[in-house]
Amino acid sequence: IALQGNAPALAAFDAAAQEWDAQIASNITVNINANLGSFSSSNIIGSTSSTILFGSYGVVRYQMIANAAGNPGQAIVTALPTAANFQLNLPAGRSFSGNVDLTKANAKALGFSVPDSQFGQSDGAITFNQAFDFDYDRSDGVGSSQVDFQTVAAHEIGHVLGFISSLDAVDTSTAQT
Repeated sequence: IALQGNAPALAAFDAAAQEWDAQIASNITVNINANLGSFSSSNIIGSTSSTILFGSYGVVRYQMIANAAGNPGQAIVTALPTAANFQLNLPAGRSFSGNVDLTKANAKALGFSVPDSQFGQSDGAITFNQAFDFDYDRSDGVGSSQVDFQTVAAHEIGHVLGFISSLDAVDTSTAQT
């Protein structure tokens, strides 16, 4: 069920997107497919699938520095170590490929050319578990047995924007050689 078919859900989703828009200065458009659906686990409130890209550490570092040029508040990125000076501690059985993962939205914000023809129109997809009793209008408070949809949407949008970590997968999986 697309959110377009549920006006209150769409309004709450748009409000969550506006919260992010007020915090982020990059002038890019992020395209998200958002739906209500069913999950095999009743514990999952929402799930996000971001388009993940990767580039070499050196290329991503260079682009971060170029993107920060002229902005004194972002000058700290020039202190990122070069690939030759980069050091990393990894769990036994793991290795570093030299690549850095980033979401398509991250890549766009850093100024990389990310053609939709190659990577698809969508930057990510979010599905909210329709089994939950969502409160789509928190302006009058959220019912004690309900879940604040706007807060869940803001959390999931954050994943599309790049607030993700592969460390969870490393911590919970067996070592790969």
